[in-house]
Amino acid sequence: RFGNGVEIYGGCKNYKVDSCYIHDIYDAGVTHQITTNGKEYNLSDISYLNNLVERCVYSIEYFLDMNGGDVRSVMQNVEISKNILRLCGYGWGQQRHNVDTPAHIKGWDYVNNAKDFYIYDNVLDRSAYRLLHIVANDEKSLPKMSSNTYIQHKGKTFGTYGTTKNCTKKTITYDENVSNLLKTTLNSKDDTVYII
Repeated sequence: RFGNGVEIYGGCKNYKVDSCYIHDIYDAGVTHQITTNGKEYNLSDISYLNNLVERCVYSIEYFLDMNGGDVRSVMQNVEISKNILRLCGYGWGQQRHNVDTPAHIKGWDYVNNAKDFYIYDNVLDRSAYRLLHIVANDEKSLPKMSSNTYIQHKGKTFGTYGTTKNCTKKTITYDENVSNLLKTTLNSKDDTVYII
């Protein structure tokens, strides 16, 4: 399963992936992640900018699974911007057993404690399952989103967004109502939506 294109596992500072072509990865194109097991980790000054990511199971994955008594770990100053993310879940990685997990932005259902986390000016073009899977333990840790372009087949899953307490209620279907749901559920503005 160790199939990520560019990965940081653990703490990091000034981690930047910029202007790369990342494609046909078995797991995530780019990722920062850690399960803390009681230790404290700081993941700071992370940016994914100007990349083209195609046919990965997850285009951009992140998670901070805080367990074992850890309450202090944090992701801070995270920027995901100006990326073109295409066709997640359509590549060879879909031979895996968990075919219902693909997402362009994949945060799983972890604590994901975060500060100053921004996702804007990206193109998210079709997913075999969902475009977004963004969940955090509390509202203030959810990323601020704006000016993204979404392209997906009508009736597919747009994504899951919200806190761990309500994320199942925030699973969004991709249809004519998705523009309104982006504003009301994600508090996102200036997005563009294309329905196939």
